Amino acid sequence: MSEEYSTKLAESCYRAMYAQCGPREEVHRATLEPFGADFVGCAPVLDLGCGTGMFLRILVANNLDCLGVDSSDECIEACRQASLPVVKGDALEFLRDAAESSYGGVFCSHIIEHLAPPQALGLFKGAYRALRNSGKLVVLTPNFRHLTVAAEGFWLDLTHVRPYPAPTMNALATMAGFRQTRCLTYRIKNGFIPYLGNAVRWLLTAGLHDRSGGLAIVCTK
Repeated sequence: MSEEYSTKLAESCYRAMYAQCGPREEVHRATLEPFGADFVGCAPVLDLGCGTGMFLRILVANNLDCLGVDSSDECIEACRQASLPVVKGDALEFLRDAAESSYGGVFCSHIIEHLAPPQALGLFKGAYRALRNSGKLVVLTPNFRHLTVAAEGFWLDLTHVRPYPAPTMNALATMAGFRQTRCLTYRIKNGFIPYLGNAVRWLLTAGLHDRSGGLAIVCTK
């Protein structure tokens, strides 16, 4: 099976899976909105793998200069239809070509789990080089200490390569040169019933299971 065919097959599966069970737009926005505060005073902000531009909308609403990068023609067109600042390209290649210390912030939502370890380190190193002093990198990924994510959810997406737990992301950030890192969990804001289910599972596993399905690392250069 050719690499091109494998990629197309994985992408088709991802689209079908996301269309069936991906978060609604209002859920997606409510989940991402708190991260907008991390970039106050950090413009311009680079949104890698910006998708259809939800986080770009949040940045624009906060009057922050920003730019989105995505490799999908569909996502680029959706951003342009919404008059969002966006360019088509590969996230890692864009970072490699970016001028040194040219950004105040880099945001990367659910990209790292699609990368092999050398590429993941390249993401942190590329962001470090592109950020100015005191600039911030925020990386979001599925939380593998969440029972549903670890048991099945993570592997529903054929384009996922491997999970990146908090200790691993901290190590990557340190290797890239970041002087401050902070890992935190966050939940998909999809209502009270899923939240209650997570709380019950957390109690039943005596706290060994995390209640939140998302993991974030905030790095400062």
